[in-house]
Amino acid sequence: MNKTYAQVITDIDLKENSHSYTYLVPDEMTDIVCPGMTVLVPFGRRNVIGYVIEITSSISSNLSSGRDIFGETSYQIKPLLKVFRDEVWINEELLSLAGWMADYYMCSLTSVLKCIFPCGIRRKKNLKITVSNGSEHFAHTIKSKELLYIFQIILEHKNSLSLSDLSCHTKIPQGDLKVYLNSLKNSGHVKLSEDYFPPETKAKIIHLVSLNTEDIDCLIEKLEKSKKTIKQAFILKFIKENNNKFTLTEVAEKACVNPSTIRILREKGYVTLKEVEVKRNPLSGEVNSGGNNFTLTEEQNKALQSIYVSLKEKKYAPCLLHGITGSGKTEVYLQSISYCLSLGRQAIMLVPEISLTPQTVERFYNRFGDKVALLHSKLSGGERYDEWRRLRDGEASVAIGTRSALFAPLPEPGLIIMDEEHENSYKQDSIPRYHTRDVAMERARLTGSVLILGSATPSIETFYMAEENKIRLFSLPFRVEQRKLPSVEIVNMSEELKEGNKTIFSYSLQRAIWECLDKNEKIMLFLNRRGYSSFILCRDCGHVIKCKFCAVSLNYHSDRRSLTCHYCNHEEVLPPCCPSCKSRRIKYFGVGTQKVEGEVNKFFPDAKTIRMDSDTTVKKGSHKILLERFLKEDRTILIGTQMIAKGLDFPEVTLVGIITADTAINLPDFRAGERTFQLLTQVSGRAGRGDLPGRVILQTYAPDHAGVIAASKHDYQSFYEREILERKELGYPPFESIIRVLFTGKDERTVRMTSEEMALSLRKLLTPSEGLVLGPCEAPLAKIKDLHRWHFILKGEECDILRNILRKTLSTLSLNQSVRISVDVNPAGMM
Repeated sequence: MNKTYAQVITDIDLKENSHSYTYLVPDEMTDIVCPGMTVLVPFGRRNVIGYVIEITSSISSNLSSGRDIFGETSYQIKPLLKVFRDEVWINEELLSLAGWMADYYMCSLTSVLKCIFPCGIRRKKNLKITVSNGSEHFAHTIKSKELLYIFQIILEHKNSLSLSDLSCHTKIPQGDLKVYLNSLKNSGHVKLSEDYFPPETKAKIIHLVSLNTEDIDCLIEKLEKSKKTIKQAFILKFIKENNNKFTLTEVAEKACVNPSTIRILREKGYVTLKEVEVKRNPLSGEVNSGGNNFTLTEEQNKALQSIYVSLKEKKYAPCLLHGITGSGKTEVYLQSISYCLSLGRQAIMLVPEISLTPQTVERFYNRFGDKVALLHSKLSGGERYDEWRRLRDGEASVAIGTRSALFAPLPEPGLIIMDEEHENSYKQDSIPRYHTRDVAMERARLTGSVLILGSATPSIETFYMAEENKIRLFSLPFRVEQRKLPSVEIVNMSEELKEGNKTIFSYSLQRAIWECLDKNEKIMLFLNRRGYSSFILCRDCGHVIKCKFCAVSLNYHSDRRSLTCHYCNHEEVLPPCCPSCKSRRIKYFGVGTQKVEGEVNKFFPDAKTIRMDSDTTVKKGSHKILLERFLKEDRTILIGTQMIAKGLDFPEVTLVGIITADTAINLPDFRAGERTFQLLTQVSGRAGRGDLPGRVILQTYAPDHAGVIAASKHDYQSFYEREILERKELGYPPFESIIRVLFTGKDERTVRMTSEEMALSLRKLLTPSEGLVLGPCEAPLAKIKDLHRWHFILKGEECDILRNILRKTLSTLSLNQSVRISVDVNPAGMM
């Protein structure tokens, strides 16, 4: 009889666990097991959770059974122990994508699968404790009071208890409990075995209450005659009057009774409780107005007709939609999705910031109603679980969200859209360090989908691909309804200082704000730094108060009068004097959004301020609440970081004030100029999107910077032409690929020596034509979370060659285990 085998990737974090293992599928499981399913498998001396990635009829070289004493492979392959039937979360297409990501970004397949899985569905390992047969009669042999106390608790719970439950009953930390339990195990009093909790997130079940008797009036009359059953009569009467439409909880609340009373009625056979699953809906409260399509411009129509042809042909077709701010890119997205759905396929709509989801969802829900599902990190675990299932089961066909929405389990995706494709937030800064654009291209290729990369300021790499005809280019050079781009005034803050203006508002910005407030027009003030001030400095000795865990200054937050590190969240009380020289002449320097808010309240007391940054948007739904306030309230000024700089569309905004354009200009990163230009252009584009003309006042200490000048003219082309020449001269992307290798550890000397050793090995392997190693050196942020950081850069024309040589070096070189090595292929930043 032919045997069936499963290729399984185990859910354990080991360096050597970078491949799948072969397991035998027992006969009783052959009709059940499929790729993407969660299983329990033996692994060494323990049982672990794994994910089936392939079903085969042949044996792989990666066997779960290991090798015998002669070094020969043993073919007594271990069988799967258990299959979790209802936990199929990844289809074969997503499994292929995961394999590509693991290879390209040089990480384990396990780490990629964890990224793709919806939050809260992974099973967590636990320790199961049982009393050994007959050992309860020998409790007197336990001499230690602590061990006897723990053993008696286990006995009280009928011989079966998990480690987490025991920890709750004893209040002893789990680490100490494990030591005690090992002692009880060694003495033969208990047995320990590994177990796995069910997923934390489950379907939400409600119990509908309905009557189970025909002659209900007689029954009510009978129950009303006795004081003991009068409450039961009241409940039955309530259920009858409301036509059996309430749940158990609702009946208990509305009838002011305990749920146990209703369960007594069920035991008597008077009512039934029917279990019904309900989906948690993060879009509840949204109104579907069934918005109509707008009249298209000639450029919009040209782009759409080409996209329609590609959708119909079901061929991989990446394209760049380069449209200035307010040119109608969103309408192109909407109509592209509508056509995709008409062909029976599904769509993914990606936005870079959670702050953009309220407006995006409103527009898309108006057009597509319940076909829309939302996926982002601010959803509750239950909401995310239900939205994921709706997409998987075909109940929803448009996934909207931040970068993780790219992994929506759609049966047949036909369209992927990345709005603001240039945004840095599309790059994940933890393992797997993937860039959404590259993964979106691969998923579109695997599924024969159209990929639309939309931006007013495309990344240099994306625009270069369009110029080289590797992707198609569609241009929207004009705003809809012939609206003009806002005028931009550059204010040199050095000159303001010479004129005696020491405030954060230039004279020009002050006048413009008063004018807008008088006309009841809306204002946005942008500063890409939260907090009250950037650092605290002693004016006597020059000491700057820094984080003791990171090589950065602490930021002052006035609302809680504390100093906070924005990297490790370490917080300190504001000292009354300088920690170094004890002087009381300490002063706040730099500006954050909190300080801007305070200054606005001081200069413009009649205005209402709304601050939008990561400090004010912690709570779920806070983005939407703040934006709705800004839309509805009069004489309002919205103050915010980059989360207000892109995608938001408020026709009433006529003035945008950029408090300082200099926050990123001088960072040690080859993309610093590009990011400055993009951010300034994007935030400028928030002004003048309605019938009234817009105005931007851009304050800077570097008025001659190329990025500042190009942004003031809304001139992407001239900026691109200058930047692409510099990239070519220096050999940076898109002309050469780069891989950043980061070393972190507690001991700085060990970190440095490890980075130097690896860099030396790579230099011996790399030929000049293949690439070169830049560094190693201290990272610009030399210490974060008490870990020292060194890095070097691999640079070369062929990324595959660089990755293969690096992979070989990592597998053969024996490096210090106390140093963590992180590989970032085509990094978005060098900090």
